[in-house]
Amino acid sequence: MPLNKHSSVALIGPYADEHELLGLWAVHGDRKESVTINQAFSEVIESKHLSVAKGTNILDDRTMLKGFGLSDESIDKMLLTDTQKETEHEKAISAAKKSDVVVMAVGEHTLESGEAGSRTDITLPYQQKQLIHDIANLGKKIVLVLISGRPLVLTDVINDVDAVIEAWFPGTEGGHAIADVVFGDVNPSGRLSMTFPYNVGQEPIYYNELSTGRSVKTSKHSSRFMSRYIDAPVTPLFPFGYGLSYHRAIYSNLNVNKNKFSSDESIKATVDIENNSYYSGIETVQLYIQDMFASVVQPEKNLKAFQQIYLSAHEKRRVTFTINVEMLKFYNTNLDYIAEPGDFKLYIGKNSQDVLETNFTLLG
Repeated sequence: MPLNKHSSVALIGPYADEHELLGLWAVHGDRKESVTINQAFSEVIESKHLSVAKGTNILDDRTMLKGFGLSDESIDKMLLTDTQKETEHEKAISAAKKSDVVVMAVGEHTLESGEAGSRTDITLPYQQKQLIHDIANLGKKIVLVLISGRPLVLTDVINDVDAVIEAWFPGTEGGHAIADVVFGDVNPSGRLSMTFPYNVGQEPIYYNELSTGRSVKTSKHSSRFMSRYIDAPVTPLFPFGYGLSYHRAIYSNLNVNKNKFSSDESIKATVDIENNSYYSGIETVQLYIQDMFASVVQPEKNLKAFQQIYLSAHEKRRVTFTINVEMLKFYNTNLDYIAEPGDFKLYIGKNSQDVLETNFTLLG
């Protein structure tokens, strides 16, 4: 990515030409006003370069749909028949075979999000995963466009695809926004505000977990007795703050102007960021702090600041953050909002996991 506007593109999936892009909380929204991905793609590339196939249903579970209060007649209108599903699947395979690249538009149904839309299985529906696997077996490059109202478990499809665009429920102009990113008219700069789990059993999972005595990162105990799972990593599939862009930012030389300061002072943290690419773009530089020895247990990382900077192709910039005592405060056992003297770790990076680190001390 971005895709060449003169290449042949197969747009496949139940969201390929679907107007339902608003999500459940857009109560007064008119789905008919939504620009579908197909409509937007058709404005960007010639029709001879674009083939479209639904492939399968968004949601194929009649029992679940009836649980939403839908009538059999309404469900029949929503779902492909068995014959139609077979035809659509064959159409999708045929389109993919003839294409240079495949854009798979998949995701949750609107009814699976919002109020009373909780799920215990937050993977893609089976028929969508099967369609992705079948297309992947053709050896084509695949861009996965994900429409969803929450982070999903993508572990069983992530190795089948070459890129992922998390579009959430993008709204009436969603089709245009997706096309802008796919074909490079916009360099994506969004970063995840929620963690994507490797497995649903990791939930709840978030970047600012409390410190534990037997962390797999630092513990010297036998691996059998660390804070870990035996069937999955403890790290997520995609961490908080994660996101790729067409530019490539390289972080280096994290420094603080002094390692110790008192409560009436501040320190400056600097980091060098180089855009090692031919693309200009926006980089979100994230700063996290960890209180190492607080009287009340603290998270391993807390996001305390971020800066969005524009980097021209091959530009190198130095970014400066000011750290003061207000950034170190927490509520103690007496519910006093205080900063305690002691040692801290400072992290700066492109997301909550890929960071540079250094130390500083708040004096008493």
